[in-house]
Amino acid sequence: MIADRFVTPGCSRPDSRGFSLVEIVVAIGIFVVGVLAMVALLSSTTNSAANTLDTNGAVRAGESAAVWARQLTWAEALQALGADPTDAAIYANRDGELSEWDGVAEADAFYAVSLERNVDLSPSTEDEVAGFLAMRLTVSWPVWQSPTSQIPFENRDTITFNVAVRR
Repeated sequence: MIADRFVTPGCSRPDSRGFSLVEIVVAIGIFVVGVLAMVALLSSTTNSAANTLDTNGAVRAGESAAVWARQLTWAEALQALGADPTDAAIYANRDGELSEWDGVAEADAFYAVSLERNVDLSPSTEDEVAGFLAMRLTVSWPVWQSPTSQIPFENRDTITFNVAVRR
């Protein structure tokens, strides 16, 4: 019979010869698209988790710096205020633990903490009679892009805390 010529040995049906090359390429393509979608999802999840950890560290650094700022005397608070919020007074490591005060090696810093006067609540013209000094404590991160390149203040993430020192 003519049909017997097309039967592969060991197969019961004349048309069961396995998968064609096109079918295999299509199956591999679908598999690759699925794997790439999972990798993209994993990447965004990892970035989200890293951002959450960085924000938590910034909150810890800010809370620690706020405790420090509240313990300042009136004169020390006035001296600690920087005119420019981009000038950090305190640095913190990636865990949010405050490093040394002024003069710390900035290369070790992940967070920069700066103080500025809240002029809406505490104008400098009222320093002689004011009962409190209102300040904004700003935590910005990350400080460094590479060991030799600092990230500009305007390109960093920031969190702001309000702090007051009583006379």
